[in-house]
Amino acid sequence: MRGRRCLFVMALALGASPAWAQGGSKKPPPAEITGVRFGFDGTLPAERWAPIWVDVLGGPAPFSGELVLEYSQDAVERARIVLPIATTPGETVPFELAACLPSRTTAFALTLTSGRFKQELEFIQNDRRSALPFPMIEIQPRSALIVGESSSVDAFSVNVVDVKPTEYTGVREDPSGEAPAAQVIVRGPYSSGQTPSADVWDTLAAVRTRPKDLPLGWLCYDGVDVVVAKAEELARADARARGALMTWVEAGGRLILEADGAGSAWMEFVGPGVLDIAPARLVTTGDWAGRDDQRSLSGRAIRITARGLADGWDAFWPVSGEDGVALAARGPVGTGMVTVLGVDPQRVPRMVMKESTRRLWRPLFTGEATGILPEHVRTIDPNWESMSWMSASGADSQQMAAIRSTLDHSAGIAPIGDWSFVVIAGAVLLLAACVGPFDAVILRRRGVSRWSWLSAIGWIGAASAAAYIAPMVVRSGDSVVSRTRVVDLIDDGDRRGAWSTAVASVFAGRPLSATYPSSDGAWWRGVSPVEYFRTSPTALAPVRTRLTATEPRSLSPLPLPQGQWTYRTLVQRSAGEAPPAGLPRLLVRKAGGRYAVEATGLNGAAQVRSAAMSTREGHWTLDFVTDDAKNGKPLWLADARSDMGLREVPPVWQPPRADSTSGLYWSGLTWQATGQWPSASLALPGVRERADAAAARVESGGWACVTMEIEGAEDPDMPRIENSTERSITVLRALVRIESEGRSP
Repeated sequence: MRGRRCLFVMALALGASPAWAQGGSKKPPPAEITGVRFGFDGTLPAERWAPIWVDVLGGPAPFSGELVLEYSQDAVERARIVLPIATTPGETVPFELAACLPSRTTAFALTLTSGRFKQELEFIQNDRRSALPFPMIEIQPRSALIVGESSSVDAFSVNVVDVKPTEYTGVREDPSGEAPAAQVIVRGPYSSGQTPSADVWDTLAAVRTRPKDLPLGWLCYDGVDVVVAKAEELARADARARGALMTWVEAGGRLILEADGAGSAWMEFVGPGVLDIAPARLVTTGDWAGRDDQRSLSGRAIRITARGLADGWDAFWPVSGEDGVALAARGPVGTGMVTVLGVDPQRVPRMVMKESTRRLWRPLFTGEATGILPEHVRTIDPNWESMSWMSASGADSQQMAAIRSTLDHSAGIAPIGDWSFVVIAGAVLLLAACVGPFDAVILRRRGVSRWSWLSAIGWIGAASAAAYIAPMVVRSGDSVVSRTRVVDLIDDGDRRGAWSTAVASVFAGRPLSATYPSSDGAWWRGVSPVEYFRTSPTALAPVRTRLTATEPRSLSPLPLPQGQWTYRTLVQRSAGEAPPAGLPRLLVRKAGGRYAVEATGLNGAAQVRSAAMSTREGHWTLDFVTDDAKNGKPLWLADARSDMGLREVPPVWQPPRADSTSGLYWSGLTWQATGQWPSASLALPGVRERADAAAARVESGGWACVTMEIEGAEDPDMPRIENSTERSITVLRALVRIESEGRSP
């Protein structure tokens, strides 16, 4: 009998062993992160957007889920960026995320999730236990992105390094052996923890990438200061990437475009009717090439059309003997700047040496008359050393000052009131009385003083519940929503578009959830003027945003909860769009020595607080007054005469200069802004980059730049909260065609 039982048990074990083996085998995941690449060269710029590519390997079945990137955004809140994804079984698909990490970031997490499945990667700085390399975060980087092959690389420092694909962070070994091709990076000695040189060319770096690797999100180019590319190289890029690049350029970016090759691919990045570029031919150069003699070279002659001249384009590198013909031109496209080259400087005779080529390339970046980089990039921030160990939201001291000044000017926080303090003080005294005299007298009389600890726990619990409920009862319904937007508007009768940066703030008088409207192409992020040594926020719930894949790509905030008596601030940057509701329509007429300015379309509650105007003749302070209604809305009028306020002052379209006397200075433990309102707001992220395009148009003589501070104008993107007080402030920087003596120049 025992033998039969043993045989039965053995047969059962042998029959079940395949099932055990099958159950013990590892089931493949539905998807897996296999690689992460940071920025264009493995480096992320502090407080500026940059792309992050995540390679996801699909599992045995189609997969749909989310990529979630989470990091500390500032001293009080975290950022949580969500990207919905879908993969093909067995295929590796790269997905493009974006991040705007602060300079003091020490850790962040990347998660792939779907239902119960979750794969989380933690990147921790200076942690030997972490197998994932932490990316380098540069403070105030200055960089040029070179797409494809270009001799512009010779303009930078001689420190040329062939970088192996270490930016490819393999989570597991790639069985195919495929990895991104090595990139050539030109870096100067300027990096985190080092004091920068006084020469900007010691800090300016160049990174090379391929057309097929260009990002699809327009604000992913925020981390570079200029893009250099051949027109035919860009033509091979993804159409979505070209659209994103041009959206960034029109929003204040910089592009140096080499159009010396055949074809008209350059026109996509400049627009029709601005330049006439002839086919390549032999032309005779002047003395701009650094030679005493004149020689012929092959190049494409550029002539600026009447429309281009009226828009502020100018030519340089002239062709000898041909008036108005040159081999290079620079001018505004949208609110950005583009330089077009009809010849490669490397092919200019006697320019075959790198040192000689450098003499032609460098003025294209930082030259007085031909440089395309904005002033704040050419200027070394005097507060850089302080920012390396203490910082707030903002890429440099100018942006920190602008964010602080904007919040100081617009934030509306109602006072808590005396009754709140009376209730809190009374509750504390009542708690002390209950825990002390009550336990000492009442419990002792009843002979249960040994249970005083239990009584104290009860009183403390009751007081805690009352402290949680009391603020909602004492003060509710006093939430304050404010939004300050700086809008650049190009109005030549057709209203080409509007580009804006807005700072929205919400003070919660009660527990609430705020909804932030957003349009296509708008990107949101949290900011805070609070200085910090390291990021470890716990005060507010994370800023949850969703990255969309529609063009132009946007980063829209989800409803954000707030606790009572908390204050949250966010920055929104919008691509060029149709002018939103609430902006006035401007008309500038010139007759003799007098300018008449007319503003229509403002609602009845709007008030013009201050205004100024700049033309090629000078700068005026405008005093707007209301007149008769037009189309049912107030008509605002102002005059500017050459004898009533012409002043030699810095142009009103420019932010404060990036020096220690008019940007930001360090006092004790606080950053103090020295710029005056509203000019301080012109240094907000994305705003100051648009100033050069305004200056170029004004310098042409046919445009006026009208700057207005308007309070109470209709703002369709105001955060939505029930039973709240709203405050809307608009700083409008409008480029308007001047109507002179019955005609438009």
